Amino acid sequence: MLNDLQIKEAGEAWVAHILGEDEEARLDGLSEREFKGKQEAFDIVLPALKADLARGRVDDGTAFEFDDFLRSHGYNVPTNTLNYRRVHMGMLRA
Repeated sequence: MLNDLQIKEAGEAWVAHILGEDEEARLDGLSEREFKGKQEAFDIVLPALKADLARGRVDDGTAFEFDDFLRSHGYNVPTNTLNYRRVHMGMLRA
């Protein structure tokens, strides 16, 4: 059971993780094709994540990534619980 502070921290850790991956790719430099690919993905993914958050929806795509991230950071949040949904919504919000 994660409390509000832990959920906020998990979201912040998720953002740091995503930004870290992005920074790594940029350090190597992006070709025009890679840049366009990232931009297209961003243009598709961000609106979808915003819509999921607005609808209170946790789908299989985000659940897989979020669950993997949470487990790798020592969080064990049982599925099909209100706390599970709260954690995922916190990560979407972040």
